Amino acid sequence: MEVFESSEYVIAKAKLIHPYFADKGWFSTHGKNNCILINIAPDENANYTKSELANIISEAEDQSPRTGLIRSSITYIFFHHLLLVAKVTVLPGSEIDL
Repeated sequence: MEVFESSEYVIAKAKLIHPYFADKGWFSTHGKNNCILINIAPDENANYTKSELANIISEAEDQSPRTGLIRSSITYIFFHHLLLVAKVTVLPGSEIDL
């Protein structure tokens, strides 16, 4: 797999949703290949389904301001105790994040 830098949109989105995850005690940051990495709090149970994680992503995005940038797909990668919990890819619903 080729490694590339994340788009400006993904980097901005990671910064804007960070406070939502920080309030939950989770750590989030952007990674390569249009990924946002999220570490679930170590003292929390991480038995989330992909559907539950998708709902959490939706809540985070709804509570963050829009970027005004051209959208790209984002893969959210959830970890707990350095173990992969799930990957959820969100495809852009429109061209620009307004």
